[in-house]
Amino acid sequence: MVTYSNKNADQYFKNDLHRVHPLSLVAVFMVLLLNVFGRVTRPWCNAVLSLLKIILSYVCGETEREKKILDHFPTDVRSVRKIFDLEASTTVYACCPVCSAVYKPTRKKKILVYPRRCTDRRYCGHRPCGAALTQSQVQDGESVRAPTRPFAVQDFDAFVARLLSQPGMEEAMDRGTMLNERAEMWDIKDGSGIWDIKGPDGQPFMDGLRRGELRLAWSLSVDWFNPYLNKASGKSASVGSIAMALLNLPPSLRYKPECLYLMGVIPGPKEPSLDEIDHFLSVLVDMLLPSWKQGTWFKQTHHNRNGRLSRSVIAVAVNDLPAARKVYGFASHSANIFCAMCKLTKSEIRNLDHLNWPRSSRDEYIKAAEAWRDAPSKSKRKRLYKENGIRWSILLRLPYWDPTKCIVVDCMHNLFLGLVQFHFRQVIGIDHASEGDKIQDDGSVNENDMAKARAALLSKPTHKTLRQLTIPVLQCLCAENRLNIAVQGNQQRKTDLISALLVR
Repeated sequence: MVTYSNKNADQYFKNDLHRVHPLSLVAVFMVLLLNVFGRVTRPWCNAVLSLLKIILSYVCGETEREKKILDHFPTDVRSVRKIFDLEASTTVYACCPVCSAVYKPTRKKKILVYPRRCTDRRYCGHRPCGAALTQSQVQDGESVRAPTRPFAVQDFDAFVARLLSQPGMEEAMDRGTMLNERAEMWDIKDGSGIWDIKGPDGQPFMDGLRRGELRLAWSLSVDWFNPYLNKASGKSASVGSIAMALLNLPPSLRYKPECLYLMGVIPGPKEPSLDEIDHFLSVLVDMLLPSWKQGTWFKQTHHNRNGRLSRSVIAVAVNDLPAARKVYGFASHSANIFCAMCKLTKSEIRNLDHLNWPRSSRDEYIKAAEAWRDAPSKSKRKRLYKENGIRWSILLRLPYWDPTKCIVVDCMHNLFLGLVQFHFRQVIGIDHASEGDKIQDDGSVNENDMAKARAALLSKPTHKTLRQLTIPVLQCLCAENRLNIAVQGNQQRKTDLISALLVR
Protein backbone atom coordinates (compact mmCIF):
# COMPACT_ATOMS: atom_id res chain seq x y z
CA MET A 1 0.00 0.00 0.00
CA VAL A 2 1.26 3.46 -0.90
CA THR A 3 0.92 6.06 1.85
CA TYR A 4 0.54 9.62 0.67
CA SER A 5 0.74 12.57 3.03
CA ASN A 6 -1.45 15.47 1.98
CA LYS A 7 -0.23 19.02 2.36
CA ASN A 8 -2.55 21.41 4.13
CA ALA A 9 -2.95 25.10 3.56
CA ASP A 10 -0.80 26.07 6.54
CA GLN A 11 2.24 24.46 4.96
CA TYR A 12 1.89 26.59 1.83
CA PHE A 13 3.05 29.64 3.75
CA LYS A 14 6.02 28.23 5.66
CA ASN A 15 8.23 30.48 3.55
CA ASP A 16 8.90 34.21 3.85
CA LEU A 17 5.52 35.30 2.44
CA HIS A 18 4.07 36.26 5.84
CA ARG A 19 7.07 38.48 6.52
CA VAL A 20 7.22 40.39 3.21
CA HIS A 21 5.89 43.86 2.58
CA PRO A 22 2.09 43.83 2.01
CA LEU A 23 2.44 45.58 -1.34
CA SER A 24 4.93 42.97 -2.46
CA LEU A 25 2.50 40.19 -1.53
CA VAL A 26 -0.35 41.92 -3.39
CA ALA A 27 1.83 42.31 -6.48
CA VAL A 28 2.80 38.64 -6.49
CA PHE A 29 -0.80 37.52 -5.97
CA MET A 30 -2.01 39.80 -8.78
CA VAL A 31 0.38 38.18 -11.26
CA LEU A 32 -0.76 34.77 -10.04
CA LEU A 33 -4.38 35.68 -10.80
CA LEU A 34 -3.40 36.83 -14.30
CA ASN A 35 -1.63 33.56 -14.97
CA VAL A 36 -4.15 31.12 -13.45
CA PHE A 37 -7.53 32.72 -14.15
CA GLY A 38 -6.68 35.19 -16.93
CA ARG A 39 -4.53 32.58 -18.74
CA VAL A 40 -1.87 35.20 -19.45
CA THR A 41 1.22 33.52 -20.89
CA ARG A 42 4.49 33.14 -19.02
CA PRO A 43 6.50 35.84 -20.91
CA TRP A 44 3.88 38.51 -20.26
CA CYS A 45 3.53 37.52 -16.60
CA ASN A 46 7.30 37.80 -16.24
CA ALA A 47 7.18 41.24 -17.85
CA VAL A 48 4.52 42.34 -15.34
CA LEU A 49 6.66 41.03 -12.46
CA SER A 50 9.63 43.04 -13.68
CA LEU A 51 7.55 46.21 -13.94
CA LEU A 52 6.06 45.68 -10.48
CA LYS A 53 9.53 45.20 -9.03
CA ILE A 54 10.59 48.58 -10.48
CA ILE A 55 7.47 50.26 -9.04
CA LEU A 56 7.98 48.66 -5.63
CA SER A 57 11.61 49.84 -5.54
CA TYR A 58 10.33 53.43 -5.55
CA VAL A 59 7.58 52.77 -3.02
CA CYS A 60 9.15 50.50 -0.41
CA GLY A 61 12.87 50.31 -1.02
CA GLU A 62 14.17 52.62 1.68
CA THR A 63 15.03 50.37 4.64
CA GLU A 64 17.61 47.62 4.60
CA ARG A 65 14.91 45.01 5.22
CA GLU A 66 12.78 46.24 2.31
CA LYS A 67 15.79 46.22 -0.01
CA LYS A 68 16.47 42.62 1.00
CA ILE A 69 12.85 41.72 0.22
CA LEU A 70 13.11 43.32 -3.23
CA ASP A 71 16.29 41.37 -3.94
CA HIS A 72 14.31 38.16 -3.48
CA PHE A 73 11.24 39.41 -5.36
CA PRO A 74 10.40 36.74 -7.99
CA THR A 75 10.97 37.58 -11.63
CA ASP A 76 9.49 34.36 -13.07
CA VAL A 77 5.85 33.31 -12.70
CA ARG A 78 6.98 29.72 -12.19
CA SER A 79 8.58 30.80 -8.92
CA VAL A 80 5.29 32.44 -7.91
CA ARG A 81 3.34 29.27 -8.66
CA LYS A 82 5.86 27.28 -6.65
CA ILE A 83 5.49 29.64 -3.64
CA PHE A 84 1.72 29.04 -3.60
CA ASP A 85 2.20 25.32 -4.32
CA LEU A 86 0.31 25.44 -7.60
CA GLU A 87 2.87 23.54 -9.65
CA ALA A 88 2.09 19.91 -10.35
CA SER A 89 4.34 17.25 -8.87
CA THR A 90 6.25 15.92 -11.88
CA THR A 91 9.16 13.65 -12.71
CA VAL A 92 11.18 14.15 -15.89
CA TYR A 93 11.97 10.85 -17.61
CA ALA A 94 14.63 10.36 -20.26
CA CYS A 95 13.10 9.29 -23.57
CA CYS A 96 15.19 7.52 -26.18
CA PRO A 97 15.32 9.59 -29.41
CA VAL A 98 15.46 6.39 -31.49
CA CYS A 99 13.06 3.82 -29.97
CA SER A 100 11.14 6.02 -27.46
CA ALA A 101 11.96 3.84 -24.43
CA VAL A 102 11.63 5.86 -21.21
CA TYR A 103 13.87 5.78 -18.14
CA LYS A 104 13.08 7.07 -14.66
CA PRO A 105 15.93 8.98 -12.97
CA THR A 106 17.51 8.22 -9.62
CA ARG A 107 18.30 11.03 -7.21
CA LYS A 108 21.83 11.64 -5.98
CA LYS A 109 21.61 14.47 -3.44
CA LYS A 110 19.88 17.24 -5.43
CA ILE A 111 20.86 15.96 -8.86
CA LEU A 112 18.83 13.57 -11.03
CA VAL A 113 20.94 10.81 -12.56
CA TYR A 114 19.91 9.19 -15.86
CA PRO A 115 21.33 6.20 -17.77
CA ARG A 116 23.80 7.20 -20.47
CA ARG A 117 22.59 4.73 -23.13
CA CYS A 118 19.31 3.06 -24.05
CA THR A 119 19.19 -0.62 -23.12
CA ASP A 120 15.83 -1.51 -24.66
CA ARG A 121 15.62 -4.60 -26.90
CA ARG A 122 12.81 -4.56 -29.45
CA TYR A 123 12.97 -8.32 -30.04
CA CYS A 124 14.14 -11.16 -27.83
CA GLY A 125 17.80 -11.91 -28.42
CA HIS A 126 18.46 -8.68 -30.32
CA ARG A 127 21.10 -6.15 -29.37
CA PRO A 128 20.06 -3.22 -27.19
CA CYS A 129 19.26 0.08 -28.87
CA GLY A 130 22.35 1.86 -27.48
CA ALA A 131 21.25 5.41 -28.39
CA ALA A 132 22.53 8.28 -26.25
CA LEU A 133 19.92 9.48 -23.73
CA THR A 134 21.58 12.52 -22.18
CA GLN A 135 23.61 15.59 -22.96
CA SER A 136 25.75 17.93 -20.86
CA GLN A 137 24.11 20.91 -19.15
CA VAL A 138 25.01 23.34 -16.36
CA GLN A 139 22.80 23.32 -13.25
CA ASP A 140 23.56 25.57 -10.26
CA GLY A 141 27.09 26.03 -11.54
CA GLU A 142 27.68 22.28 -11.85
CA SER A 143 27.89 20.16 -14.98
CA VAL A 144 25.13 17.53 -15.12
CA ARG A 145 23.68 15.11 -17.65
CA ALA A 146 20.16 16.08 -18.76
CA PRO A 147 17.78 14.14 -21.04
CA THR A 148 18.14 14.83 -24.75
CA ARG A 149 14.43 14.12 -25.16
CA PRO A 150 12.65 14.81 -21.84
CA PHE A 151 9.25 13.34 -20.95
CA ALA A 152 7.62 15.02 -17.93
CA VAL A 153 5.13 12.87 -16.00
CA GLN A 154 2.69 14.18 -13.40
CA ASP A 155 2.45 12.14 -10.21
CA PHE A 156 -0.96 10.44 -10.09
CA ASP A 157 -1.29 10.18 -6.30
CA ALA A 158 -0.31 13.82 -5.87
CA PHE A 159 -3.04 14.85 -8.32
CA VAL A 160 -5.69 12.80 -6.48
CA ALA A 161 -4.47 14.26 -3.18
CA ARG A 162 -5.11 17.77 -4.50
CA LEU A 163 -8.66 16.82 -5.48
CA LEU A 164 -9.32 15.28 -2.07
CA SER A 165 -8.09 18.48 -0.38
CA GLN A 166 -10.87 20.54 -2.02
CA PRO A 167 -14.22 20.99 -0.23
CA GLY A 168 -17.05 18.91 -1.68
CA MET A 169 -14.89 16.87 -4.07
CA GLU A 170 -14.76 13.72 -1.97
CA GLU A 171 -18.52 13.73 -1.43
CA ALA A 172 -19.04 14.10 -5.20
CA MET A 173 -16.71 11.14 -5.82
CA ASP A 174 -18.64 8.99 -3.32
CA ARG A 175 -21.94 9.83 -5.01
CA GLY A 176 -20.39 8.71 -8.29
CA THR A 177 -19.85 5.19 -6.91
CA MET A 178 -23.51 4.67 -6.00
CA LEU A 179 -25.43 2.29 -8.26
CA ASN A 180 -28.59 3.73 -9.81
CA GLU A 181 -31.23 1.63 -8.04
CA ARG A 182 -33.84 2.38 -10.70
CA ALA A 183 -31.54 0.82 -13.34
CA GLU A 184 -31.68 4.02 -15.39
CA MET A 185 -28.70 5.20 -17.38
CA TRP A 186 -28.07 8.89 -16.86
CA ASP A 187 -24.32 8.80 -17.28
CA ILE A 188 -21.53 6.57 -18.58
CA LYS A 189 -20.79 5.34 -15.06
CA ASP A 190 -24.28 3.78 -14.93
CA GLY A 191 -23.37 1.32 -17.68
CA SER A 192 -22.86 -2.37 -16.98
CA GLY A 193 -19.38 -2.30 -18.50
CA ILE A 194 -18.05 -0.22 -15.61
CA TRP A 195 -19.94 -2.09 -12.91
CA ASP A 196 -18.67 -5.41 -14.26
CA ILE A 197 -15.05 -4.45 -13.54
CA LYS A 198 -13.68 -6.61 -10.73
CA GLY A 199 -11.57 -5.47 -7.80
CA PRO A 200 -8.54 -7.33 -6.45
CA ASP A 201 -10.87 -9.32 -4.18
CA GLY A 202 -12.96 -10.54 -7.14
CA GLN A 203 -15.96 -8.41 -6.14
CA PRO A 204 -17.36 -5.54 -8.25
CA PHE A 205 -14.82 -2.74 -8.08
CA MET A 206 -17.31 0.12 -7.78
CA ASP A 207 -19.02 -1.54 -4.80
CA GLY A 208 -16.35 -0.41 -2.34
CA LEU A 209 -18.28 2.27 -0.47
CA ARG A 210 -19.51 -0.26 2.10
CA ARG A 211 -15.87 -0.99 2.97
CA GLY A 212 -15.18 2.69 3.45
CA GLU A 213 -12.87 2.80 0.44
CA LEU A 214 -12.94 5.43 -2.26
CA ARG A 215 -13.21 3.70 -5.66
CA LEU A 216 -12.36 5.90 -8.66
CA ALA A 217 -13.10 5.08 -12.31
CA TRP A 218 -11.17 6.98 -14.99
CA SER A 219 -11.52 7.38 -18.74
CA LEU A 220 -8.27 7.41 -20.73
CA SER A 221 -7.69 9.53 -23.81
CA VAL A 222 -4.60 9.62 -26.04
CA ASP A 223 -4.42 11.99 -28.98
CA TRP A 224 -1.87 13.83 -31.13
CA PHE A 225 -1.82 17.43 -32.32
CA ASN A 226 0.42 19.94 -34.09
CA PRO A 227 1.84 22.38 -31.51
CA TYR A 228 2.51 24.89 -34.29
CA LEU A 229 -1.17 24.80 -35.38
CA ASN A 230 -2.39 23.34 -38.66
CA LYS A 231 -1.36 25.84 -41.32
CA ALA A 232 -0.85 25.15 -44.99
CA SER A 233 2.67 26.61 -45.02
CA GLY A 234 3.47 26.27 -41.32
CA LYS A 235 5.68 23.92 -39.39
CA SER A 236 4.60 20.30 -39.23
CA ALA A 237 5.13 18.39 -36.01
CA SER A 238 3.15 16.02 -33.83
CA VAL A 239 3.10 15.71 -30.05
CA GLY A 240 0.65 13.64 -28.03
CA SER A 241 -1.25 14.02 -24.80
CA ILE A 242 -2.12 11.29 -22.29
CA ALA A 243 -4.99 12.48 -20.12
CA MET A 244 -7.68 10.97 -17.88
CA ALA A 245 -11.08 12.24 -16.71
CA LEU A 246 -12.62 11.11 -13.41
CA LEU A 247 -15.99 9.50 -14.15
CA ASN A 248 -17.06 9.67 -10.50
CA LEU A 249 -17.47 13.43 -10.82
CA PRO A 250 -20.67 14.84 -12.38
CA PRO A 251 -20.39 16.07 -15.99
CA SER A 252 -20.44 19.68 -14.77
CA LEU A 253 -17.07 19.11 -13.02
CA ARG A 254 -15.61 16.17 -14.92
CA TYR A 255 -14.02 18.08 -17.79
CA LYS A 256 -12.88 21.22 -16.03
CA PRO A 257 -9.13 21.74 -16.58
CA GLU A 258 -8.39 21.53 -12.85
CA CYS A 259 -10.16 18.14 -12.65
CA LEU A 260 -8.44 16.53 -15.66
CA TYR A 261 -5.34 14.48 -14.99
CA LEU A 262 -2.71 15.19 -17.65
CA MET A 263 -0.17 12.42 -17.22
CA GLY A 264 2.24 13.84 -19.75
CA VAL A 265 2.87 15.16 -23.24
CA ILE A 266 4.46 12.67 -25.64
CA PRO A 267 7.45 14.50 -27.18
CA GLY A 268 7.68 15.02 -30.93
CA PRO A 269 8.51 15.84 -33.58
CA LYS A 270 6.85 12.66 -34.91
CA GLU A 271 4.28 10.25 -33.55
CA PRO A 272 5.75 7.08 -32.03
CA SER A 273 5.36 3.92 -34.08
CA LEU A 274 2.82 1.21 -33.29
CA ASP A 275 4.99 -0.62 -30.77
CA GLU A 276 6.68 2.50 -29.31
CA ILE A 277 3.54 3.97 -27.73
CA ASP A 278 3.70 1.29 -25.01
CA HIS A 279 6.85 2.87 -23.58
CA PHE A 280 4.90 5.99 -22.60
CA LEU A 281 1.84 4.11 -21.37
CA SER A 282 4.02 1.84 -19.23
CA VAL A 283 4.62 4.78 -16.88
CA LEU A 284 0.86 5.16 -16.41
CA VAL A 285 0.43 1.43 -15.82
CA ASP A 286 3.21 1.46 -13.21
CA MET A 287 1.23 4.08 -11.27
CA LEU A 288 -2.25 2.58 -11.65
CA LEU A 289 -1.47 -1.10 -11.07
CA PRO A 290 -0.52 -0.59 -7.37
CA SER A 291 -3.49 1.76 -7.03
CA TRP A 292 -5.80 -1.12 -8.03
CA LYS A 293 -4.04 -3.87 -6.07
CA GLN A 294 -2.97 -2.34 -2.76
CA GLY A 295 -4.59 1.07 -3.04
CA THR A 296 -3.22 4.41 -1.85
CA TRP A 297 -3.69 5.55 1.73
CA PHE A 298 -4.16 9.29 2.06
CA LYS A 299 -3.32 10.35 5.61
CA GLN A 300 -5.83 13.17 5.50
CA THR A 301 -8.61 14.36 3.20
CA HIS A 302 -10.95 17.30 3.51
CA HIS A 303 -13.83 15.04 4.56
CA ASN A 304 -11.86 12.37 6.48
CA ARG A 305 -9.29 13.84 8.86
CA ASN A 306 -8.10 10.36 9.88
CA GLY A 307 -7.28 9.33 6.34
CA ARG A 308 -8.84 7.07 3.73
CA LEU A 309 -7.90 4.31 1.29
CA SER A 310 -8.44 4.96 -2.42
CA ARG A 311 -8.24 2.64 -5.46
CA SER A 312 -8.39 3.57 -9.13
CA VAL A 313 -9.02 1.82 -12.46
CA ILE A 314 -9.04 2.78 -16.11
CA ALA A 315 -12.68 1.98 -16.83
CA VAL A 316 -13.00 3.14 -20.44
CA ALA A 317 -10.89 4.57 -23.26
CA VAL A 318 -12.19 7.44 -25.40
CA ASN A 319 -10.22 8.24 -28.58
CA ASP A 320 -10.70 8.86 -32.24
CA LEU A 321 -10.54 5.70 -34.35
CA PRO A 322 -6.90 5.92 -35.57
CA ALA A 323 -5.61 6.63 -32.05
CA ALA A 324 -7.73 3.85 -30.51
CA ARG A 325 -6.41 1.25 -32.95
CA LYS A 326 -2.84 2.45 -32.46
CA VAL A 327 -2.87 2.68 -28.67
CA TYR A 328 -4.87 -0.43 -27.74
CA GLY A 329 -3.32 -2.94 -30.12
CA PHE A 330 -5.94 -3.33 -32.86
CA ALA A 331 -5.41 -3.34 -36.60
CA SER A 332 -6.54 -0.42 -38.72
CA HIS A 333 -10.18 -0.07 -39.77
CA SER A 334 -9.06 -0.84 -43.32
CA ALA A 335 -7.35 -4.13 -42.37
CA ASN A 336 -8.79 -7.56 -43.12
CA ILE A 337 -9.96 -7.93 -39.48
CA PHE A 338 -11.34 -4.43 -39.11
CA CYS A 339 -13.47 -4.66 -35.94
CA ALA A 340 -12.28 -4.58 -32.31
CA MET A 341 -15.39 -6.35 -30.98
CA CYS A 342 -15.96 -9.19 -33.44
CA LYS A 343 -14.07 -11.42 -35.89
CA LEU A 344 -15.71 -10.36 -39.13
CA THR A 345 -13.33 -10.06 -42.06
CA LYS A 346 -13.41 -7.42 -44.77
CA SER A 347 -15.22 -9.77 -47.14
CA GLU A 348 -18.06 -10.01 -44.57
CA ILE A 349 -18.37 -6.28 -43.99
CA ARG A 350 -21.87 -6.20 -45.47
CA ASN A 351 -23.17 -8.67 -42.88
CA LEU A 352 -25.65 -6.59 -40.87
CA ASP A 353 -27.06 -9.45 -38.80
CA HIS A 354 -25.40 -8.58 -35.50
CA LEU A 355 -26.73 -11.73 -33.82
CA ASN A 356 -24.45 -13.82 -36.04
CA TRP A 357 -21.33 -11.75 -35.55
CA PRO A 358 -18.58 -13.90 -33.93
CA ARG A 359 -17.70 -11.92 -30.81
CA SER A 360 -14.10 -11.54 -29.66
CA SER A 361 -13.15 -12.49 -26.11
CA ARG A 362 -10.51 -11.13 -23.77
CA ASP A 363 -8.77 -14.50 -23.49
CA GLU A 364 -8.43 -14.83 -27.27
CA TYR A 365 -7.17 -11.27 -27.49
CA ILE A 366 -4.52 -11.85 -24.80
CA LYS A 367 -3.35 -15.08 -26.46
CA ALA A 368 -2.90 -13.35 -29.83
CA ALA A 369 -1.28 -10.30 -28.20
CA GLU A 370 1.24 -12.41 -26.28
CA ALA A 371 2.13 -14.33 -29.42
CA TRP A 372 2.86 -11.02 -31.17
CA ARG A 373 4.89 -9.74 -28.20
CA ASP A 374 7.03 -12.89 -27.99
CA ALA A 375 7.72 -13.07 -31.73
CA PRO A 376 11.50 -13.10 -32.33
CA SER A 377 11.53 -11.00 -35.49
CA LYS A 378 9.77 -8.22 -37.36
CA SER A 379 8.60 -10.55 -40.14
CA LYS A 380 7.04 -12.94 -37.60
CA ARG A 381 5.20 -10.08 -35.91
CA LYS A 382 4.00 -8.80 -39.25
CA ARG A 383 2.58 -12.19 -40.19
CA LEU A 384 0.78 -12.59 -36.84
CA TYR A 385 -0.54 -9.05 -37.07
CA LYS A 386 -1.97 -9.74 -40.52
CA GLU A 387 -3.59 -12.99 -39.36
CA ASN A 388 -5.10 -11.82 -36.08
CA GLY A 389 -5.22 -8.03 -36.39
CA ILE A 390 -3.91 -7.75 -32.80
CA ARG A 391 -0.73 -6.39 -31.22
CA TRP A 392 0.44 -6.37 -27.63
CA SER A 393 -0.67 -3.42 -25.51
CA ILE A 394 0.99 -2.60 -22.20
CA LEU A 395 -2.48 -1.96 -20.74
CA LEU A 396 -2.95 -5.74 -20.65
CA ARG A 397 -0.75 -5.70 -17.55
CA LEU A 398 -3.85 -4.39 -15.78
CA PRO A 399 -5.78 -7.56 -14.78
CA TYR A 400 -9.17 -5.92 -15.25
CA TRP A 401 -8.51 -4.37 -18.67
CA ASP A 402 -10.73 -5.81 -21.40
CA PRO A 403 -10.06 -4.12 -24.77
CA THR A 404 -13.10 -5.82 -26.34
CA LYS A 405 -15.41 -3.89 -23.98
CA CYS A 406 -13.56 -0.79 -22.77
CA ILE A 407 -13.18 1.08 -26.09
CA VAL A 408 -15.90 3.76 -26.22
CA VAL A 409 -17.32 5.41 -29.34
CA ASP A 410 -15.74 8.81 -29.87
CA CYS A 411 -18.74 11.14 -29.87
CA MET A 412 -16.84 14.21 -31.04
CA HIS A 413 -15.86 12.76 -34.42
CA ASN A 414 -18.81 10.43 -34.92
CA LEU A 415 -21.61 12.82 -33.97
CA PHE A 416 -20.42 16.43 -33.67
CA LEU A 417 -18.19 16.32 -36.78
CA GLY A 418 -20.73 14.30 -38.75
CA LEU A 419 -18.88 11.06 -39.57
CA VAL A 420 -21.92 8.92 -38.79
CA GLN A 421 -24.04 11.15 -41.02
CA PHE A 422 -21.46 10.90 -43.81
CA HIS A 423 -21.35 7.09 -43.52
CA PHE A 424 -25.12 6.69 -43.74
CA ARG A 425 -25.70 9.31 -46.42
CA GLN A 426 -22.63 8.80 -48.62
CA VAL A 427 -21.40 5.23 -48.11
CA ILE A 428 -24.60 3.32 -47.38
CA GLY A 429 -26.59 5.71 -49.60
CA ILE A 430 -29.61 6.34 -47.38
CA ASP A 431 -30.27 9.50 -49.42
CA HIS A 432 -31.54 8.06 -52.70
CA ALA A 433 -30.72 10.01 -55.83
CA SER A 434 -33.56 11.76 -57.57
CA GLU A 435 -34.71 10.75 -61.02
CA GLY A 436 -32.65 13.48 -62.65
CA ASP A 437 -29.50 12.32 -60.86
CA LYS A 438 -29.63 8.67 -61.86
CA ILE A 439 -26.74 7.29 -63.85
CA GLN A 440 -27.28 7.61 -67.56
CA ASP A 441 -25.41 5.68 -70.24
CA ASP A 442 -24.38 8.48 -72.56
CA GLY A 443 -22.03 6.37 -74.66
CA SER A 444 -18.89 7.74 -72.98
CA VAL A 445 -18.06 4.30 -71.55
CA ASN A 446 -16.97 1.54 -73.91
CA GLU A 447 -16.84 -2.17 -73.16
CA ASN A 448 -13.02 -2.32 -73.10
CA ASP A 449 -12.87 0.31 -70.33
CA MET A 450 -15.49 -1.56 -68.33
CA ALA A 451 -13.66 -4.89 -68.75
CA LYS A 452 -10.45 -3.36 -67.41
CA ALA A 453 -12.36 -1.74 -64.56
CA ARG A 454 -14.05 -5.01 -63.56
CA ALA A 455 -10.69 -6.79 -63.57
CA ALA A 456 -9.19 -4.07 -61.39
CA LEU A 457 -12.09 -4.35 -58.98
CA LEU A 458 -11.58 -8.09 -58.59
CA SER A 459 -7.82 -7.80 -57.88
CA LYS A 460 -8.00 -6.18 -54.41
CA PRO A 461 -7.73 -2.61 -55.67
CA THR A 462 -6.47 0.39 -53.73
CA HIS A 463 -7.69 3.95 -53.77
CA LYS A 464 -4.77 4.90 -56.01
CA THR A 465 -5.66 2.15 -58.52
CA LEU A 466 -9.34 3.11 -58.84
CA ARG A 467 -8.52 6.80 -59.09
CA GLN A 468 -7.12 6.15 -62.57
CA LEU A 469 -10.65 5.32 -63.78
CA THR A 470 -13.01 7.98 -65.06
CA ILE A 471 -16.15 9.03 -63.23
CA PRO A 472 -18.54 7.45 -65.82
CA VAL A 473 -16.70 4.12 -65.45
CA LEU A 474 -16.87 4.33 -61.66
CA GLN A 475 -20.57 5.14 -61.88
CA CYS A 476 -21.22 2.08 -64.02
CA LEU A 477 -19.25 -0.10 -61.59
CA CYS A 478 -21.37 1.21 -58.71
CA ALA A 479 -24.54 0.54 -60.68
CA GLU A 480 -23.44 -3.03 -61.46
CA ASN A 481 -22.70 -3.66 -57.78
CA ARG A 482 -26.01 -2.03 -56.72
CA LEU A 483 -24.28 0.73 -54.80
CA ASN A 484 -26.39 3.85 -54.45
CA ILE A 485 -24.18 6.89 -53.90
CA ALA A 486 -25.64 10.19 -52.74
CA VAL A 487 -25.19 13.18 -55.04
CA GLN A 488 -23.30 16.31 -53.94
CA GLY A 489 -25.05 19.17 -55.69
CA ASN A 490 -25.52 18.15 -59.29
CA GLN A 491 -22.61 15.71 -59.57
CA GLN A 492 -20.98 12.77 -57.86
CA ARG A 493 -17.47 13.03 -56.51
CA LYS A 494 -14.85 10.49 -57.57
CA THR A 495 -13.72 10.03 -53.94
CA ASP A 496 -17.24 8.98 -52.86
CA LEU A 497 -17.54 6.49 -55.71
CA ILE A 498 -14.15 4.93 -54.91
CA SER A 499 -14.90 4.73 -51.17
CA ALA A 500 -18.18 2.92 -51.87
CA LEU A 501 -16.46 0.41 -54.15
CA LEU A 502 -13.68 -0.31 -51.66
CA VAL A 503 -16.07 -1.12 -48.79
CA ARG A 504 -18.69 -2.89 -50.90
